[in-house]
Amino acid sequence: MEVTIIDFILVNLTSYLLGIATGLLICCKYKDNITRSKSYDNLKQFNHQTQVVQPKWESPILASAPPPSNPVKLTIE
Repeated sequence: MEVTIIDFILVNLTSYLLGIATGLLICCKYKDNITRSKSYDNLKQFNHQTQVVQPKWESPILASAPPPSNPVKLTIE
């Protein structure tokens, strides 16, 4: 039996994709255990500060040009 280039590429590509999929599944399953650390939990436990949200005050929209006193008439020839 002869192994062609296409067979070699397909086997390598399949094993690569299966490895990536396995890694993603393990990361999704154990996400809480991987990202959690004791120092973060301790800091979260002692954090009693409340966040103060500053209201955004927006200025009202005002016209910057005076209203026209005479109506403008355009004539197109």
